[in-house]
Amino acid sequence: MTTPVGSFQLAYDAARKALASLLITQGLRPTSSGGHIAVYDAVMAQFGNVLGDVFRRFAWMRRLRNTSEYPAIDQPVASATETAQAQKYARAMLDSARRLIDELPVY
Repeated sequence: MTTPVGSFQLAYDAARKALASLLITQGLRPTSSGGHIAVYDAVMAQFGNVLGDVFRRFAWMRRLRNTSEYPAIDQPVASATETAQAQKYARAMLDSARRLIDELPVY
């Protein structure tokens, strides 16, 4: 049995790790300082002009992941439809990261 929230979390983790892999490949170490938004900001600063449409989706995923992980009465958790969309977005981020990694220099 799968739940939308659990499946969404897995898609989110895949997307986050795809973004982090771009930084790690360059010798940059994402830390807990600043949280997942720091990884997103760094990736958007470097690749936003080329792949912003793909990576920008992470911001939506991050917000929904937070409301799903820390639910409140007035904030909905991830639905099955949103989970399916997040899985598509995560695949696109993984594919984009795979294409970029071989082109990245180490700082």
